[in-house]
Amino acid sequence: MPAPALSSLADLRPGEGRRVILAATWFCCLLTGNYTLRPLRDAMGVAGGVDSLPWMFTATFLVMLAVVPLFGLAV
Repeated sequence: MPAPALSSLADLRPGEGRRVILAATWFCCLLTGNYTLRPLRDAMGVAGGVDSLPWMFTATFLVMLAVVPLFGLAV
């Protein structure tokens, strides 16, 4: 997408076009990864059975409790 076309869609300063395109690409990759892994996550939950669901929720909470502050420091 040429710079003038991108500038007409948003109020961009000179030199911001490349960063906007990189950010949009990164966001697209994140969404693609999320929607690709979601069926796998659901299948693992079903395969584990109802008895293991509380442990899965606890493990997910503990992992996210550790990862989110690290992500916050990185960003």
